[in-house]
Amino acid sequence: MFGLALFASAQSQRLIADSQAVNSFTVNVLDKQNIFDSLFISEPYYVKDYRNATFEQTDVVRENSSFYFKGNIAYPAAIRIWGEKGNFKFNELVFVDSGYQSFEISLINNKVSLKEVSSSNIQKEYRHLLGFLKMEDLADKNDYTNLAMYIKRNPQSYVGLFIMIDKVFFNGFNDFWRAISAGFDEKIKATKAYKYFSSEYLVGKKINPMVLVNSNGEKITKQFLPEDKNKNLVILLWFANCKPCIAEMQHLSKKYPFKNYEIVSVCTDSFTVNSKAKAILKKNKIKWPNYWDHQGEKFSEYIKLYSYPFNIVVDSARNIIGKHYDVNSFQ
Repeated sequence: MFGLALFASAQSQRLIADSQAVNSFTVNVLDKQNIFDSLFISEPYYVKDYRNATFEQTDVVRENSSFYFKGNIAYPAAIRIWGEKGNFKFNELVFVDSGYQSFEISLINNKVSLKEVSSSNIQKEYRHLLGFLKMEDLADKNDYTNLAMYIKRNPQSYVGLFIMIDKVFFNGFNDFWRAISAGFDEKIKATKAYKYFSSEYLVGKKINPMVLVNSNGEKITKQFLPEDKNKNLVILLWFANCKPCIAEMQHLSKKYPFKNYEIVSVCTDSFTVNSKAKAILKKNKIKWPNYWDHQGEKFSEYIKLYSYPFNIVVDSARNIIGKHYDVNSFQ
């Protein structure tokens, strides 16, 4: 099982103890076959609030047979090294720690591959964890049951933190990921990435009544409370030209009502109560109430609408208990 506690080394313990310190790193990428003229480096997060690294170089030209990237990190971080020349494309996720790391790219069967020459403990953990999860890379589908076991035994894992954030961002949040998040230790929870994750998904503030527009074009004060105190309220945010939003509502409409959830939807189109949105609601036989929030102005206090569809889950005391839930998990 790859030794679940293998990576609690003296070096990683030092970084954990000082997780907010700024540490410099150097990544050397060897390219002995002269495949690329230039390579790039960046953090893979789409949301800047998760990012932890600063880079002295983001685009580096060849220096003999090597590329050198330098920068600073507050704690071990995932980065992507990527480039393109002619028919050859390269985009690889690696984990960096403070100090020096070296990788080599080569052309094998007309495909660019990467191997580790001198890697950090965090990169070694990444490779071992992929094996433990039975994955070639993070693009593989997996039920992540084994990740829960891994985090329970390795609560200091920066790799586990990245995987959680990555999978929730692309696939949605549910109670499984809530349980995973609770398994990290206090040093991980003190990182910038975990704090932002918590603010987005493990939130505790209340959603206040707000003035919205109903389907008749009237301004009303909406109290976001489930009618049944034993249920949670799901607020679906959507707009008329969002095909994934419509598909999600179609999916939910076929299963509605739910045992544990009530639903309302809020259209965030830039114009109020438009006929196209009303036609979508009618065609799909949406049974729950729908409201309009001009460009999401009222909801901007609670969310950053970086992707659609988006939802907020509220309990019977108006506490926000989650965002971007995986609707497939609703019962």
